[in-house]
Amino acid sequence: MNSKDLFDDVVFVEEQMYQKASEEGAIQGKELGIQQGYEFGMQQGDLVGKEIGQMQGFVNTISIFINTISQEDAPVQRLKKSIQQMQDLLAQFPTTKQQLMDSNAVPINEVFEQLKNQYKLLHIRLKHAFKSSTPSSQETPKTSSFDF
Repeated sequence: MNSKDLFDDVVFVEEQMYQKASEEGAIQGKELGIQQGYEFGMQQGDLVGKEIGQMQGFVNTISIFINTISQEDAPVQRLKKSIQQMQDLLAQFPTTKQQLMDSNAVPINEVFEQLKNQYKLLHIRLKHAFKSSTPSSQETPKTSSFDF
């Protein structure tokens, strides 16, 4: 063995150690990043799932309630239409991996945004449907067709 090769090995040992440490650090960082990404994804998925569940429960309850009333004015009709649109959107939301991977499916973020917007609209229409059906405190109901 040549003394120059031995000297080069000693001189380059720091560089080799740095290179090896960098490679090991990159691998560990990637593994840690994957784990943290997985945990973050699980947390976000849990939040989305809870929100979808809340929407589904609300829509189901309001749907049952709205079908028991006989009032059929325009605000109630709009409310029924919003309920149906919300149910349609909830049916589009992917609940399995296969549905999520379907290339023909609407992207999950688009469906989720539409759901949130429709949910807000449903709350507004719910408020208006029953606000307009009750007389306000400022109006006095007529008791006869004659004005005195």
